[in-house]
Amino acid sequence: MRILLPLCLCTRLAFADCQVPRPRWSLDTGSCFEAEREGYLRDGEHCVPKCAAGYYASVSVLSCVGEQMVPEAFVCSLVPMATLAHELIEDIPDSLRISRCLREASACSYEHLQYATYLAQGWHD
Repeated sequence: MRILLPLCLCTRLAFADCQVPRPRWSLDTGSCFEAEREGYLRDGEHCVPKCAAGYYASVSVLSCVGEQMVPEAFVCSLVPMATLAHELIEDIPDSLRISRCLREASACSYEHLQYATYLAQGWHD
């Protein structure tokens, strides 16, 4: 008597996951904005690296290929002060008295700039 064993074609049901790199020594950063499943991405998924405010990531996209992250790591670097100052100045509405002082430092004395800052930040009663 011959016993026939069933043939099993096994397919992998789970996707290959990649662990997203996490910056060290920084509590207020994560790994990616899209990596909501505890820092993992599925094969073929992409995410945007996440750095703390005032920092920027060395790469714009992380990808999971097979079980490998591409690239394997990223660095969060401090945004140069000149860039931050330019972005802050661009966001200040012209209706605030401080706007002209920030755009043209020579237009205001130090005392005027200090007072304009005081008014703009709403510290007065």
